[in-house]
Amino acid sequence: MLGLVDVRADRDVWMLYRSVLPHPWGECLVDVYGPDAAAIAVGISGGGVAVLQPAFEARLLGAQTLIDELRRARRHTVHLYVFSLEGCIEAGMLAAVLDADLSLDAAPATLRHGAGLARLGLQTALRFSILAQRAAALFRLQD
Repeated sequence: MLGLVDVRADRDVWMLYRSVLPHPWGECLVDVYGPDAAAIAVGISGGGVAVLQPAFEARLLGAQTLIDELRRARRHTVHLYVFSLEGCIEAGMLAAVLDADLSLDAAPATLRHGAGLARLGLQTALRFSILAQRAAALFRLQD
């Protein structure tokens, strides 16, 4: 009825676009969520959805930052994606991204533990927020 189709895929791709969140929050997305991802998409390098481009124009990734994100994602999976390749072409950085050596040692234990703590903190804050909203709604119903 809504035009949504349940499509089976061989893997879920987690879109961990650091450009979507403000500094410094976006910088830790790959480290926080990467360990649980079967495939990771990084970005935003430009291009893509025209209506969203003005919102992220000031936070587009340059070639070196994009390569660094791909290296960080490579710590967790071999299935890597970039949003968007047309943005890489427009910025003249596709060749640099394709030629980059993405091999990197595993993340240091302190980074893994720090990322885990950050994720736990975020999950706790979100759960607390949901509980607070439910409690506020309950008190409003009783008035």
